Amino acid sequence: MQLKPVLRKATELGIGLTAIATLILAGCGGGGSGSASGGASTTTLSISPSLGRFQQGATVRVRDQSGAQIGSGYTDASGVASIAIPTGAQAPLLIEAGLNGDQYYDEKTGLMTPVSGVNGVAVRALVPDHTAASQVAVTALTEIAVGSLVNASGVVPAGVTAASAVGANAAVAQSFGVNDLLVPPKLVASKIDINGLGVTEADKYALKLAALAAMAGAGEDALKVAHR
Repeated sequence: MQLKPVLRKATELGIGLTAIATLILAGCGGGGSGSASGGASTTTLSISPSLGRFQQGATVRVRDQSGAQIGSGYTDASGVASIAIPTGAQAPLLIEAGLNGDQYYDEKTGLMTPVSGVNGVAVRALVPDHTAASQVAVTALTEIAVGSLVNASGVVPAGVTAASAVGANAAVAQSFGVNDLLVPPKLVASKIDINGLGVTEADKYALKLAALAAMAGAGEDALKVAHR
């Protein structure tokens, strides 16, 4: 399945993000548990949504390839949600994080901000193989990958396979200079957190996301920048 033209914008933004993240580094000197909807054997995913860090109690849902919800949970005080899903669930899985009423730390304004996204969902991610990934990131960059393959209804089209998800994730990761979109970034909830980011892959991923937010204009957030 061919990726949508939105990835061209990701490539353009990736150049600026790398430069901004480098400047940030230079200036610095350096979930609640959830349940599965059936199945004897389960796999637990540790899901880290980030636009900055989400508030405690933000909703996270997991859907299988058919669009059926197979698990749900809430972020804990650290911004992570642990959700058990059936091991035999049909992949790729679609993860939805942050619903209307939930809030996240806006890395540009420094304020807690209510969710605005596709059909009231802040960010989404496609997981090609949930049996091989115990930790999953859901970010503005995973949203770009999802948007290239999935419509706003939340249903993964029949033509989207695990291989399609791998390809979409890899294309966006390469465009933005991230090793792996699904490996969680450091979750930040303050300017101090941002200033303290270093050179680990999790820190660099977080810097890219913070740089994306910094590019937002009036009335925009990182997602709107990504989809310009």
